[in-house]
Amino acid sequence: MFVIRKLCLLVECYFQLTKSQNTVNSTEDLIKRLTKDKLPDGFVIVDFDVSTLLANVPLDTTIEIILRRIYEHKEITEREELKKLLTLCTRIQPFTFNRKVYEKNDGAAMGSPLGPTLANVNMVTIEQEMKHNT
Repeated sequence: MFVIRKLCLLVECYFQLTKSQNTVNSTEDLIKRLTKDKLPDGFVIVDFDVSTLLANVPLDTTIEIILRRIYEHKEITEREELKKLLTLCTRIQPFTFNRKVYEKNDGAAMGSPLGPTLANVNMVTIEQEMKHNT
């Protein structure tokens, strides 16, 4: 669990891959932004319903996004080592159901600190791609 928390810190804080200028942190933050800034004519507010994203995060894609964005900065350890570490911490996810042990193949494990981090990386990437394509 210690390694997973350190990976979260690396992705979230050091490289800031989980936030964009449009990330809203709370209801209060949204209200503050809406009252401060006037929406330009022709613009609308979009809310993505991502209630099932956590369990359906495409792990391979997300790991590649993280590696690509981190290695834009050349100061971190070897790329393949980080890929192995991310894969180990996301792919091997045993759980029990009806006294049988199963392994989750894709999506973030419920209760894992990496779950919200991976989901946020995906959302920021989708937002950036949408912004780039408009």
